Amino acid sequence: MKKMIPNAITVLRIVGAAALMVLPLFTRGFFIVYVLCAAFDFLDGFFAKILDAKTELGNRLDHIASLLFIAALSIRLISSINVPDWAIYVLMGIAFIKCASIVFGAVRFKKAPFINSDWNKAAKFTFYFIPVWYMFAGMIFTCVVVLFVLLVAAVEELVINLTSKKYDPDIKTIIPLKKFVKKSKTVKKIKK
Repeated sequence: MKKMIPNAITVLRIVGAAALMVLPLFTRGFFIVYVLCAAFDFLDGFFAKILDAKTELGNRLDHIASLLFIAALSIRLISSINVPDWAIYVLMGIAFIKCASIVFGAVRFKKAPFINSDWNKAAKFTFYFIPVWYMFAGMIFTCVVVLFVLLVAAVEELVINLTSKKYDPDIKTIIPLKKFVKKSKTVKKIKK
């Protein structure tokens, strides 16, 4: 019974993503479901670890829930607010890369190749902050930050699925996130 708890939490994220499609954008109900989806994303992994309930099904459900959440929020934002055309085209390109990664990985490894890389985790984390960034920093900043992280995550996953000798869903990264953060801090210091 304990082993089913993480998957049940992940299913709640899937239900939450569906609810985001019908709730009025940026209302109290929308934000409650949004925050619950973010919390459940953390909790399903947390309970999978502490209950020693990590499974391949759980990994797939987690990625499906994340993809549905990202798709639901993207559709709602694009249809409800003035998202720049370039951002929509970049997002469509990222979706194409992500689909290509899944197809190539599935052909190579004979299973849906969902990767838990640091960049994929950063992409989910970044995506959860879209409403906050949009409300406080504006559309352009939000689009640039979110699309950059999503693009790097999608390209990294595609490269991993094309070049890995065997399927390893827990590969950390091939583009070290820590080095990127250190370099960007160094660049800011030099510019000052």
